[in-house]
This record gives sequence, C-alpha cells and structure tokens, in this order.
Amino acid sequence: MNDCSEPTGHGAQKTIGKRAGSSASSATINPGVKPTRLALAVSTALVALAPQWAQAGPGKVCLDGVSSVASCPPGVGVIGTYYANSPPLRKFVDTLAGLTSGGANTFASGAAGEYISIAEPDTASWPGSEYFVIGVVEHDQRMHSDLKKETTQRSYVQLYPPLSERGIGATNPPTPPASAYGVPVPQPVPLTYPNKNPIYWPGTTEQVYGYDKAHYLGPIVITMKGTPVRIKFVNFLPNGSATTNTVVNSNGSTTKTVTARNGDMFLPTDESLAGAGLSADKTNKYPQNRVAFHLHGGDSPWISDGTPHQWIAA
Repeated sequence: MNDCSEPTGHGAQKTIGKRAGSSASSATINPGVKPTRLALAVSTALVALAPQWAQAGPGKVCLDGVSSVASCPPGVGVIGTYYANSPPLRKFVDTLAGLTSGGANTFASGAAGEYISIAEPDTASWPGSEYFVIGVVEHDQRMHSDLKKETTQRSYVQLYPPLSERGIGATNPPTPPASAYGVPVPQPVPLTYPNKNPIYWPGTTEQVYGYDKAHYLGPIVITMKGTPVRIKFVNFLPNGSATTNTVVNSNGSTTKTVTARNGDMFLPTDESLAGAGLSADKTNKYPQNRVAFHLHGGDSPWISDGTPHQWIAA
C-alpha cells in the first residue's frame, strides 16, 4: 500500500525546492592542515589504489575504465563496484543543469543532458490555491561524464492525478496542460519501479503518469508570497525488504547473497541508530523505503511542517 501525505502552507519565498537522497558521496582534504606521517601514508595508499577505483553504484566494471564487462580484455580484470567507489572526477568538464528541457546541460562524454524540472500548478482542483501531486520514486541518472554508470537515487516527480480526480472525460495517457510559465511541458511518462514493473495507483491497475521523468533536485515549485499551496505526496518507492540466498560452504561457513534489494536502501544502513532498526514492537524492523518531508521558509502549520517522525512508507 502506498501512503500519502498532504501538507498545506503559504509560500514565503518565490521559489521552493525539494529533493530526495541520492547515492553520491564525496570527501575533502583541508589544504591548511599540515599532513602528518599517517596522513601522508594514507595519501600514498590512495594514490596507489587510484587505478583500481571503480564506478559508482552496485555492479561490475572492467578495470581499463573503457570496456564493458562482456568485452573486458583478457588479463585486465573485472572488479565489483560498491557505493562510494568512484574514479577521480575532473572539474568543470560538464555544464550545470538548468531549468526544463531547454536548459539541459552538456556532458563532455556526449551523454544526453540532464535538467531540473518545474512543477505546473493546478489551480482548478482547489480554487484560490495551487495544488501539486508529487511522488517519490527510485531512478538512475547520469551525474558526471567520468562516472561510467548512472547513479541510483530517490527523487521527486510531479504526477498526474488518478482518473478519478481528473473529472469526466479524462483519459490515459493524460493530455499535457499549457504551461503556466510558457515553458515546454514534456509528454506524460509512464512511471516504473527499478525492475521495470509499472507503478499503479494504490488498489488499482491504473498506470501512474509523471509530468516528466524524475530529475535530481526537481521538480521546483514556483509560487508567489501569500499564495496558498497544497501538495499531496505519494510514496512510490519499491516495497519489501531485501531477499537473500544463503549457501553453506564446504568448510561449514555460509555466504549470503542479496538476490533482490526491493525496498531496502542502496546505501548501507546503520540499524543501531534510533528509528533505523527494530520498530516500537521490538519484533519488526522499520522499512527502509520511508520518506519524511520538510518545508523550509514556508508559513506552514506545525502539522504540515514535517519532522523526522512524520514519515510515510510505500
């Protein structure tokens, strides 16, 4: 079952942005700190390991950094890729993503550009206010030319409401509305789970359509101060815990392999932290497909402001 949350508020700034977590990871070195012998040793070790760094995201990659796994030259070797294992990333080789498809960035690798979408307001459903239906989904997106694979993320996407909320004569796929901002409105996108199964509205077999595919940092909600804004959030993240296969080795030890991640996070989760392991019943674990929404800069009643404990699960 996919739960919904519907906070309301008044826009306090001209632009309100939202985002969900991604699998990106970074590290920095303070140039003002004199390295100790230990730091130098670590730096040397990192330099030595640099040629073996793999691409971000789970999977496999050829160590020559160019060939596919299937065509990896003999003797070069294939290495598993894990979470924060990424190659050195060159600076300023890709342009920044702009707003809408007209502002798509340029990747030095030649990959298709990415952009930040703008949410289109519905002013008819709730007269006197702007209404948005926003879903959270798991998707992959190109983040840098030097990352050979797309990065797995959980992001927001504006949704067309179900047929029951669109009035008489509504059809699927939906007809894109005229933009309130005079920008191109993409053709409706039938949304899917990571395993490519279609996403349906809860309790139905009605396909869920997005105004666009999911984009990192999007969609942006643009509104004017004093304008009531109503947002309905729907969690369409994958469901269930990871399934595993356990094999007993000849020496009596066991090897456990994840066969399907399902709704579990693609990053390691520290279940010793409060709210991340056993639930209040001390038997079942909290799901890892929960989402908590929080609005900054809005004149919102407390019940719609969002806290870490006000989460919804898929």
